[in-house]
Amino acid sequence: MDNGTHATSRKRSNFHKLLRRLRPLDCSGNLCSRGRLRSDEFMKKLFFLVLIINTLFLISCQNTTEVKKEDHSAHSNQDSAPKETGSFTSELKTNPEQIKAGEKIDLSFTIKNPKGETVESVQIVHEKPMHLLIVSEDLNEFYHEHPEQQSDKTFKVPFTFKNGGKYKLYADFTPNAAKQVVQNFE
Repeated sequence: MDNGTHATSRKRSNFHKLLRRLRPLDCSGNLCSRGRLRSDEFMKKLFFLVLIINTLFLISCQNTTEVKKEDHSAHSNQDSAPKETGSFTSELKTNPEQIKAGEKIDLSFTIKNPKGETVESVQIVHEKPMHLLIVSEDLNEFYHEHPEQQSDKTFKVPFTFKNGGKYKLYADFTPNAAKQVVQNFE
């Protein structure tokens, strides 16, 4: 009988050790007592990573869809005008030119065709003619803006960089009768 009681207490002891391992860690600062990131910091980083991957996935899906439309153009009675293969670009200007954290600026984009001429209109994709992604170098900030076309054919959006530091901007647009363009600005 003594052996049974001793075995039961050993089982309970092992069970309590397991429970102690499963308890939440006491965290202070960015690292927990076991050297792991706090769950909110981890989730923030994971969110931005998933957001960027989804954006790239959506961009690649749209290109895949365009290829399928071209492959099956002989079967449809839609306009099958060839897509231009030249390089469309956009130029970025800021007003004011000197950008300061916390101050509102205008980001202005001019889309140029392969001949260097200003493009007058682009396709509406995902309900907007242009999408602008702004990502901080440390991935702590991510913005999705929609510049609006102006009477001078530029696309403009007001924006305030809340913090200093380096940012990457990605202008996403699809010229008429051409493929989608995603241009990177640093």
